[in-house]
Amino acid sequence: MKSNYFEWLRTIAVLAAVGMVACESDDPKSEPPVEADTGVTGGTPAPGGDEPPVGGEPVGGGEPVGGGDPVGGGDPPVGGGDPPVGGGDPPVGGEPPVGGGEPPVGGGEPPVGGGDPPVGGGDPPVGGAEPPVCQADLNDFPSPEWGECPSQSGEFTAFDPDSISTIARIDAYEEMADLLWEANGAPDSMAFTNARVLYGLAEGLDSRVQRRFDSHFANDVPAGTNCRDAGVPAMYPQYCIGPSTILPILNAAFDAGQAGTDPLQNAARIDAAILWFLYVSVYKEANSCTTTKVDCDSAHGYYNGVTPRNAPRGLARVIAEVSPEVHEDIFDATLAVHCWREQDSADTAVNLELRDRATAEIDEALDLGLALVIADRLLQFDAAQGEAREAHWAWIQVAGQAVGRAVAAKDPALAQAAAAMLGGDGSDVDAEMVGALLFDLFDCAD
Repeated sequence: MKSNYFEWLRTIAVLAAVGMVACESDDPKSEPPVEADTGVTGGTPAPGGDEPPVGGEPVGGGEPVGGGDPVGGGDPPVGGGDPPVGGGDPPVGGEPPVGGGEPPVGGGEPPVGGGDPPVGGGDPPVGGAEPPVCQADLNDFPSPEWGECPSQSGEFTAFDPDSISTIARIDAYEEMADLLWEANGAPDSMAFTNARVLYGLAEGLDSRVQRRFDSHFANDVPAGTNCRDAGVPAMYPQYCIGPSTILPILNAAFDAGQAGTDPLQNAARIDAAILWFLYVSVYKEANSCTTTKVDCDSAHGYYNGVTPRNAPRGLARVIAEVSPEVHEDIFDATLAVHCWREQDSADTAVNLELRDRATAEIDEALDLGLALVIADRLLQFDAAQGEAREAHWAWIQVAGQAVGRAVAAKDPALAQAAAAMLGGDGSDVDAEMVGALLFDLFDCAD
């Protein structure tokens, strides 16, 4: 049973954030930036790619590569009320819209940090508390209740090892990290230019960001909705999260970084935006595996780049550095998805009950993992000064939107309060309290 203390913290957080909304309501909001053409030329995805139809989206077809304006034509609308949670286009470097993507606020255990050395190396989390250890449920994968399948061994075996194009995208993320957000000191303009080339490689990150949809909202759009069609991302920003929201953030951050403006902050925005894309992509591929079995390979690949569980890369590395235990849970959840299709092996899956069980497990584990990373980054923000502090806040403003959908699903009022927090400069944020609220909201023992 949860402590009444953390329920009290939840109430205080809501009241404080509501007060922030009232105080800031008279301040003009900055307009979203206009996305400039990146100037990077990539390739056209091969038919099929890693993007099978979901909700009627056709497989294959051309798409712009190399950045530029988001698919759907032109800039996202300015004004017109609050955008939906998880959608819209928050200004890069400015104030995210209230009601758009938000960081979670909840109640619960103290924030994570410290503990045993993280899997995959890296510095231990900021703070002194142990990272959370989730108690395994009897139905958690692996267990006999999932049926016999090769993935019960705990090792990943691809359906088609030669077609996992996600590996190259995780390679690009890691190379970009070395150039930008994990470089020694502030990256210069050339570093941003070189990172943008990696981002815009043929069949690479940009090609998928421009068409990425969020399967959580598949039932909210008409059959046949294609996020690559002009005007569609503006109509369905939550579903078309890549072109409507993630792409404008990346374009503006690359533009500013190449111009030499706020390099640490813009590097942080690029990192957080790509992690957001990877977070959405794991769940999307797990669902589209229903009709395209190799997408189960892509789900695993988007999480860790198809590396052993003790050598994570990409999103897996970032989560493992904060909580090795939650990383293990997500790794196992990707295997649960694979186990479902190892048993349900027809071209189109028929055991949708097992599918839903597997995708729910991966969804919950991913939400917890990202929430813990944000909680840890809040503690780093709280301990930092000057430009480093501003860079941490820039990262939090983007990553907070990524988890906004999950926050709203659990507590819409808290999601609105969290959006108000993101709209500020972080000066009034109680990092430890927000971290505790985050852990409680996504506590794996709930």
